[in-house]
Amino acid sequence: MKKLGLFFPLIALVLVSCLSVRHQSIYPLPGGYSYFVPRTLDDGLATGSIEGTLFDADRMLKLNAFFAKLKQGVFGEIHSVLMVHKGVLVLEEYFPGFRFKGGKTDFTASDLHHLASVTKSITSLCVGIALDKGYIKSIDQPFLDFYPGVPMPDREKKQDITIRHLLTMTAGMEWDESTYPYTDLRNDVVQFYISRDPLRFLLDRKAVAPPGSRWIYSGAYPNLLGDIVHRSSGYTLDKFAAEFLYKPLGITAYSWITLNKGFIYASGDAELRPRDMAKIGQLVLNGGVWNGRSVISRKWLELSMQAAAQANPRNMYGFMWWLPILPGSAAESLGPLYMASGWGDQYIVIVPKLDLVLVITGGNYESTAAGTVPILNYMLDTLFLPH
Repeated sequence: MKKLGLFFPLIALVLVSCLSVRHQSIYPLPGGYSYFVPRTLDDGLATGSIEGTLFDADRMLKLNAFFAKLKQGVFGEIHSVLMVHKGVLVLEEYFPGFRFKGGKTDFTASDLHHLASVTKSITSLCVGIALDKGYIKSIDQPFLDFYPGVPMPDREKKQDITIRHLLTMTAGMEWDESTYPYTDLRNDVVQFYISRDPLRFLLDRKAVAPPGSRWIYSGAYPNLLGDIVHRSSGYTLDKFAAEFLYKPLGITAYSWITLNKGFIYASGDAELRPRDMAKIGQLVLNGGVWNGRSVISRKWLELSMQAAAQANPRNMYGFMWWLPILPGSAAESLGPLYMASGWGDQYIVIVPKLDLVLVITGGNYESTAAGTVPILNYMLDTLFLPH
């Protein structure tokens, strides 16, 4: 079986992380671990049992060997795992760990969690809503339309860069956040983050490739998009998200980093509760509808989840959503997957064929958990692929 990269072990993790002792046990397993039904809270998420969903008794028992691996730290530091199946939250577990740039805590359903680059996918949703509302005319509108008369290097070369190019990270502007770690001042993200004038820092990036010719992972593009949402709508990105995305979903607790000169950091470090991350995943799975209300157009989501560029051998890239490339047997069984992904193991994974949304949050900022490939192969063989 071919290796499928990092995201499938995360799926495996979601399915096996049932270590809670908070609720009545409905599925005790050998070794002292049990599955517990998620609590019903006043947040708009329906809850129910995992029984009768994707797992029969045999498959539940096969998961048992992984509980010990999770406790042993095979997956590194994981803070929460959630699974929504057919619109119902059927698995929700939280674990102790260290907050981002903070101390150790016992994470709970009420805790905000650092999203890292999952924020980019949320920014993309905000762009779609701005387009739906007519604030932005078209994804093929030149981004310079929003900066008339603003001086910047290579302005002539940038005149063909569109909103679409920013969304797909193919705008061709210089940026390097891969040569050095995010703890190094030479990383462009770090330089942008501490810049006295964040917008000027972005606009000063030179054009180094024709728009559409090359994919480069760049924090510049979501931040330009966030500023364009602000310029076109009059709402700063955090307030736009609060009014037009979070409010319809009943999301009442959130935060967003503000840089110098009031610039909203659109590429990372927004915070949400994991249950609210699950709502965003379910919104996408529902085609933009939440509780009967259209929040974002289905057309936008369909465009967002189309492959626009190949990011690496394992992933295509849409409008700031990752589209994992699966080998033949997995592709046939699972169909397409859509993923919002962030540093440290923050994930929203959407599996339309299984009517499934998975959420993971973690604290693996400095290293990647080892030992994932054997777990990946086992989970695929026993839980996902036909036998």
